Amino acid sequence: MDDDDLRRGRPTCHRAFDEPTAILAGDSLQALAFSILAHHPGAPSDASARVQLIGTLAGRERYGRMAGGQALDLQAEDETSTSPNSNRSMHSRPGALIRASVRMAAICAPDLDAAGREALERFGISIGLAFQVQDDILDVEGDEAFDG
Repeated sequence: MDDDDLRRGRPTCHRAFDEPTAILAGDSLQALAFSILAHHPGAPSDASARVQLIGTLAGRERYGRMAGGQALDLQAEDETSTSPNSNRSMHSRPGALIRASVRMAAICAPDLDAAGREALERFGISIGLAFQVQDDILDVEGDEAFDG
């Protein structure tokens, strides 16, 4: 999406191959994620837990926030300044995938109490925001041959 040539010192997929191949690779990896959640022997054996995992990954909220946040991010690239509130909104949206990952870990821990789930939810929000802020700083200040 950011059209970078390198990621962690290696050519990005759309540069190493082409844009259609990169899109197909992303589509295939997303389908693979759902297949793993449905069939992997390491996933919870309880069918309802697997359904919760799949539902969390496929969640409408996550896709709306992730796509919406990416759209705001792309729009902000063309603007000279943004407000702190619009930055927080933009940065928290792509972090929805990270938050979903943390929620999925909580689903795999059925004995986790409500306080533990709430702590993980706050952690997921915070780590998603931190990731996006770091990524945006690296877009401006980082060396794309070495970014993380």
